[in-house]
Amino acid sequence: MADQPLVGWDPEAHRRVCSAGDEELTKLAGSLGAKVRHLFHRNQPDWPSLVEMAEALGLSRRTLVRRLEDEDLSYQSLLDETRNELACWYLRHTEQPLNAIAEKVGFSDQGNFSRGFRRWQGQAPSEYRLCFKADASSHQAQT
Repeated sequence: MADQPLVGWDPEAHRRVCSAGDEELTKLAGSLGAKVRHLFHRNQPDWPSLVEMAEALGLSRRTLVRRLEDEDLSYQSLLDETRNELACWYLRHTEQPLNAIAEKVGFSDQGNFSRGFRRWQGQAPSEYRLCFKADASSHQAQT
């Protein structure tokens, strides 16, 4: 089952996100936070655990935590930031149902996704999508 492709998986979106991550990593080559963000983008939808991330970076779990703290970051904050960015992108650029987006950004169900998204953005995913569409329609009408 783990070897089967994710239903609704968008390889083109994944490529664009990874490419943006590559560019960001080049800009911030010395930043461990940038490297962690890059690996999140590269490995999603299989979000690496803290231990897996440390191994991928050639660090112990404790060293990864300590070095992220030195940059005023945490594994969880970087994971949430990445999931938030991807969720916003999918809501703005696709018509995929919320349960599919929830799965793509690592939530087990739509309810948990909606609560997490509301925590990040201050509004429900459906409201965010509607606001973005309204803004886009307004912008198109002005041009």
